[in-house]
Amino acid sequence: MEKLRRLLRLSGIVMFVALASFGIGIFGAVPIPPKKRKEDHIEFCIELKEAEKEGTDTVMFEVKP
Repeated sequence: MEKLRRLLRLSGIVMFVALASFGIGIFGAVPIPPKKRKEDHIEFCIELKEAEKEGTDTVMFEVKP
């Protein structure tokens, strides 16, 4: 009975390792995030320009980076 338990445990470990390596082979390894992450925050400053003439209802936007 003890040999059967050892055999089942060993076959389970072998099956687990085989399935894990098969999964890594198909989907690739888990990507490791970079330690020093660049923080590129792009901010747009949008100012509202009112129309030159009072009779028009058009509004222009000016984007300044």
